[in-house]
Amino acid sequence: MKKSALLYVVMCLLAFVVNAQICEPVSDFEENGIYYKITSHTAPYTAAVASSLPKRYSGSVVIPESVTYNGITYKVTAIAKGAFWCCRDLTSVTIPNTVVVIQESAFVDCIGLKSLSVPNSVKIIEKEAFSSCTGLETLTIGRSLARIDSAAFAYTKKLSHIEVSAQNTHFKVVDDVLYSASMDILVLYPAAKKGVFTVPKKVVAIGNSAFCGCEGLTGISFHNNLRSIGETAFLNCSSLYIVCIPKRVRNIAHSAFGFCSSLSAFVVDAINRRYTATDGVLYTKHMDTLVAFPAGRKVVTYNIPSTVTTIGENAFWGCEIAYIDLPCSVKTVDDYAFHFCTLEKITFGQSLESVGNFAFGLCQNLKSVALPNSLKEIGKSAFAVCNSLTDVLIGDSVKKIGEGAFSGCEKLSSVIFGKSVDIVEDMAFLSCKSLERLVFKGQKPPTFGLTAFYLMPSSDAVTVPMGNGKSKKYIPNAPSTDVIVPCGAKNIYSERLAEWYDDVQEDCE
Repeated sequence: MKKSALLYVVMCLLAFVVNAQICEPVSDFEENGIYYKITSHTAPYTAAVASSLPKRYSGSVVIPESVTYNGITYKVTAIAKGAFWCCRDLTSVTIPNTVVVIQESAFVDCIGLKSLSVPNSVKIIEKEAFSSCTGLETLTIGRSLARIDSAAFAYTKKLSHIEVSAQNTHFKVVDDVLYSASMDILVLYPAAKKGVFTVPKKVVAIGNSAFCGCEGLTGISFHNNLRSIGETAFLNCSSLYIVCIPKRVRNIAHSAFGFCSSLSAFVVDAINRRYTATDGVLYTKHMDTLVAFPAGRKVVTYNIPSTVTTIGENAFWGCEIAYIDLPCSVKTVDDYAFHFCTLEKITFGQSLESVGNFAFGLCQNLKSVALPNSLKEIGKSAFAVCNSLTDVLIGDSVKKIGEGAFSGCEKLSSVIFGKSVDIVEDMAFLSCKSLERLVFKGQKPPTFGLTAFYLMPSSDAVTVPMGNGKSKKYIPNAPSTDVIVPCGAKNIYSERLAEWYDDVQEDCE
């Protein structure tokens, strides 16, 4: 499996495990094989097309303009969030001229869709609405569409032709590339295009995810009018080799060039006031933030300059690098900073204060982690699915271990909790099935989330309430785990950990 495809699959799995937001049937009624959620119970009555799970929509689906249920006629005005999620056998969809919004992730991974006609009524397409529709070849946009959110058409790798109604005042197309009407924003580049592309001089901003997944893009030429490059703008442009940042660029959003597996270097115009590049690595001008490391550069180690205080969001995402020493100047490791990196070892400086969400998630070669005493909080899923991780030392100033922080670390055997840990959130150690030893240094036990030490669902699962009348099934972790607590704290720890562990021992030496 290609690395980019593996990334997509694993990230989807992570989303399910960590966020526990699996698409669930949310429909109020079904009519002629289409499921609906009532969005207005008073006149004018409206409804949205909803998910059909556990079934899947397939074949050709024709959505009506209105539908009658219990004697009331509802106007169909929306495609709900995740309505057609992963309906891989869906071959075509006819959206009526009453739909105003296509919501987030509505058609994610509908690989059988080859063409899409957005009717004149639609005003908004929300984020990731058609992401990973890898069979989509043509896109036709009606006259009312005014907003296309981030990654709405990301990874549509066969998209080659885009049309926009001549009456649309918000967008225009030139050579199958979608721009804002005034040509100042490049909105969407069709991923089937190959070769080098020169951005027109009128463009001052590259939109969010505009080139996301354009694997055939071998080069990009900017001009000096460019001011901004949006988030995930060139994500997974796997053939892009070098990027030159012109002098007036003031904003490069997170993951703008993430996971570009052939990218070897950044070059920045010397008079750019916001950014600079050293040895091909992109930094802010004063080199206090490391913005992006070129993912195509395969190195054993990299020496981060002592001026750096922040490792930026997605800075090393997907990079093939084995060893990193964070200097004592680094205080913050932002969200996704080393996500899906090949790191085997990282040494943290003694000034580190924050490790962000997913910061080291999917670092599958990372074996050991010793978090310094300066650290205050471990973010959500910070070390999730680090499959080689065996032992963790948590510093004495850490107060909170975030949701799913070490979830899926199946080889994790030893964890030492610092003196100040006060909260261990839900799923923090979910599915850590090899835990042999837990050492708690604090005299007072933390508050544990309901699923902090649970394994994944199985045939002998137990039901755990999740709120709002919902529940999930989990099985407790291995009861043979040694749990060691401070002298005199056995009773209170036993009470807090009773759901998972029944052998709590005191260390009175």
